[in-house]
Amino acid sequence: MAQQNTLQQIFDYAYPANHLLRISVVKDTNMTGAKSPYFALISLMPGIIDQNTGSRTYDSQSKITMKQSILHLLTIAKYLKRLCNQQNQALIGNTSFMTDASRSAFGGSDQKMLFISRQADKNNNMVISIGLKIGQSPAKAINISPGLAEALADVIEMMAHETIQLELKESAERAANYRQQHMQNQGQINNQPQPQNPPFVNNNANFNQAPPPPADNSAGNAMVNNFQNTLNNQQPQQQPNNSTPPFTGGGNTEVIEPPF
Repeated sequence: MAQQNTLQQIFDYAYPANHLLRISVVKDTNMTGAKSPYFALISLMPGIIDQNTGSRTYDSQSKITMKQSILHLLTIAKYLKRLCNQQNQALIGNTSFMTDASRSAFGGSDQKMLFISRQADKNNNMVISIGLKIGQSPAKAINISPGLAEALADVIEMMAHETIQLELKESAERAANYRQQHMQNQGQINNQPQPQNPPFVNNNANFNQAPPPPADNSAGNAMVNNFQNTLNNQQPQQQPNNSTPPFTGGGNTEVIEPPF
């Protein structure tokens, strides 16, 4: 099953010279994680002479393409502008960009390099060279005047800025959608019925009311009185005490209690 192409072209610009320089900004719609889905494809297609027509054309089979992040693309534009000023050339010198390790793996002879330099051509005219090479193979480069190089840098810088703004806008929209979804979820939670407390019952509602009158218990009182009178009638009468108290005269009289 063929793999589905997930690259969406955002910008594309080609500058034909002795070789064809093409810069494309694409978006990987399947990209997830911390990496940006936007990046640049910089390619250089060598110029050749068509043997059939004798006209100049480009060899697509020998094309060199490398990936760069959008931030590196903006950096390339900044270097081009600085090299166009002869006074800055002594300060920054020539520069090169290796294959962006965050975009694709490289190693050994497959290492790719993009270089930018300022030099004199065979007519001793100052030119800006932009080239690509793979490993130890000869570099392919276009040579353009400083004025054209600065104009090309403006185009590249515009592409980088527009892509960065697009990515920041998408990031802001994702953040806004997240906040809106979070608020909706929070609203659904708040709208759920909450458990109600049972109604308060005042058991002391009659607290200040006068107590009810006592119940009529005359029959019960009469029965109690009759029972008490019966007990009183059954108790024996107390007999008078005719016993003589023991003799307690003076002297050493021993009192002997009778045995029981």
